[in-house]
Amino acid sequence: EITTNYQETFQLTKLSVSPLEKYLNAKLSDDEISLISIYFGSALRNQHHQAVKNEILVVCSSGIGTSHLLFSQLRNVYPSVNFRRPFNTLELENVNWNNVAGIISTLPINYGHQVPHIQIQAMPSKADWHTIQRFLVDINLLSKETVSRINIESLMDVIAEYARIEHPQQLKEALTDFLLSANSVNMNYPNKERFLGINQQYLQLFTDQVDWKQAICQSFRPLERSGAIEARYTEKIIHSTIQHGDYMIIGNGIMLAHGGPADGVHKLGIGFNLFKQPFQSIGGQTIHLVITLAPVDAKLQVPFLEVMLKFASDKKWLKQVIDSPTRADLVTHLQQSHLLAN
Repeated sequence: EITTNYQETFQLTKLSVSPLEKYLNAKLSDDEISLISIYFGSALRNQHHQAVKNEILVVCSSGIGTSHLLFSQLRNVYPSVNFRRPFNTLELENVNWNNVAGIISTLPINYGHQVPHIQIQAMPSKADWHTIQRFLVDINLLSKETVSRINIESLMDVIAEYARIEHPQQLKEALTDFLLSANSVNMNYPNKERFLGINQQYLQLFTDQVDWKQAICQSFRPLERSGAIEARYTEKIIHSTIQHGDYMIIGNGIMLAHGGPADGVHKLGIGFNLFKQPFQSIGGQTIHLVITLAPVDAKLQVPFLEVMLKFASDKKWLKQVIDSPTRADLVTHLQQSHLLAN
């Protein structure tokens, strides 16, 4: 397979080992040369990777939840930009800063390096997308020509050739919002057999008025009872919120409450909590929904987060969920949306 699929590397390796063969006074077999070729190929790839100095780090407190939502959107909207996997704040201490052109984070960070940085929410607003766009242009990772490639006026001219536009200003605003939003991101629906969705055991509807701390505690109570998490996991989330503010708010009245596996997680848990009486976040935002996430690693919950992102961007869907009068209605709605665990 090596000699066929990587013929050039194989032949170069064969030439390179000639001095070794003379020293050993023996000919290396094709299998032995193939093995050395693999090492050469790997070294070449690593050398190329290290030469890249245009990386954008995506950061949140745990590198698990909000940053994965943001990371998925950024990669889809700007496929030509080299976004690095979601990092937590502690991992920044071990980053090779020579390759980093900038940082996009969901919370304030202190990293002690002269690297450009912007902070936005996990589900960027229209203003956030413009901030990201300006940021990428300013650090020369996105050209102004690329930004202007999709011209809204030109797009409207094409539409006008085939349809009558009754409200041009509203259409222009809608097209702008669509091109700079999660709605334009193409997310494939995951394999249903492997889809790790919301556990009905962790699905709750609350009718009483609560503050943000009570909301977090009540939302995680079923996970604590089941043994999925320890009480310190909930305490960690409250502490992180006090320390970093509203970085777990992903937009549209939704909070993705999460920490890291090392904060007291024993098994994966995903919950969904509807507060009929919305509460105010620590930063004063109105919150109706709290999605609770107890991750066991950085990847297992990603398919759910990507699908949830699409629904979180759909205001019609959100209204139907928030208007659910009972827990049974909420279960039915989430079931119809294929968000419940199999």
